[in-house]
Amino acid sequence: MMFQRPVQPLTSEDTAKTWLLRSIYSNLIGPMQTQTMGGNCYIIMFTNDYSTYTKLYFLKLKLDAAEKFEEHSAWVEKQQLKSKVCRITVDGGGEYGSRVKFLDYLAQEGITSEVLPQTHSSRMGYYRDAIAH
Repeated sequence: MMFQRPVQPLTSEDTAKTWLLRSIYSNLIGPMQTQTMGGNCYIIMFTNDYSTYTKLYFLKLKLDAAEKFEEHSAWVEKQQLKSKVCRITVDGGGEYGSRVKFLDYLAQEGITSEVLPQTHSSRMGYYRDAIAH
């Protein structure tokens, strides 16, 4: 299951090509006390820094986060054919448990990673607000 947040139209095609996928913020929420009917107890969010377009995915295991990022990255790059994900930013909560495999994937794809302290509130507060509404 997936939820989508509406995206504001971009004003310049050149800007869209340059910045649209430059940075994606990711956050994993859970485990939730109550599982979904499908047995999912985590929610992972991916937010495009430029457009604030946000997608939520439900996960059964925390270890599925890296695979879901790979899937999401491929999906957004297909939507914007001339753009490529450049960076992923996480809050340092250990979303990407199989770190070696994930870091290998990032290196192979030319994606840099940034880890924010868990107490960093500016971007991660956005996630808390988004999930609450």
